[in-house]
Amino acid sequence: MNADVVLAKTWTTRTVAASVMLLVLTLAVLAAYLGESSGAPLYMAFHGLCHQQHERCFHFFGMPMAICIRCTAIYSGILFGATLMPFLSEKNRMFLVGMLITASLLVGLDVAAEAIGLYHDVAAMRLFTGGVLGISISPFFITALRDLLTATPTHRHSP
Repeated sequence: MNADVVLAKTWTTRTVAASVMLLVLTLAVLAAYLGESSGAPLYMAFHGLCHQQHERCFHFFGMPMAICIRCTAIYSGILFGATLMPFLSEKNRMFLVGMLITASLLVGLDVAAEAIGLYHDVAAMRLFTGGVLGISISPFFITALRDLLTATPTHRHSP
């Protein structure tokens, strides 16, 4: 395949990935803007993705976002990785897997440290670990999205 075509597909996929993450973040803030009753469908839509504990969410317009701080950081990390970190490509597969494992361990350690009482409710730690995890997920998300967008449908032929 022509290098220009590959580059165009890569940037198209990165643009779609960034747009999806921006839409998710916008809808999470929109839920707060709309309030408890009007924003209920958005809160319900995000409920399967996030615990939505009010004390662990950023608040806008006097209401919590529809996702917690860590989820906000994960989606923001994917957005950042999709737009500003093109060197995170599948060519560096071992580095990327190591980065994802390290980021996952950081989140796990944060959760465990809070669970055993080493500290309590440190938003900056959730923001940091979520952001690192989001950046680490970004290349895998982009690769999966590119594969999804460029897949050709297979047709079954009847014998």
